Amino acid sequence: MSERNFSRQFKKQVEMTPADYLEGLRLEAGLRLAEDTTVPDIGFHNDVSFRRSFSRRFGTSPAAYRRCFGS
Repeated sequence: MSERNFSRQFKKQVEMTPADYLEGLRLEAGLRLAEDTTVPDIGFHNDVSFRRSFSRRFGTSPAAYRRCFGS
């Protein structure tokens, strides 16, 4: 299966692109890690891209989330 066909079939089944799906998985992992650690290493290129994606998805920064829900 070609990459393009895979992307189309994936989007048809999951209703989001593979990149969006993967970002969501990474952010969910980051959400759990943000509760306990200061630097979640979950596959983003750097801390800045993680913070931007986290803020866009959850409406708050990882640090603010950690202050509210951290242990």
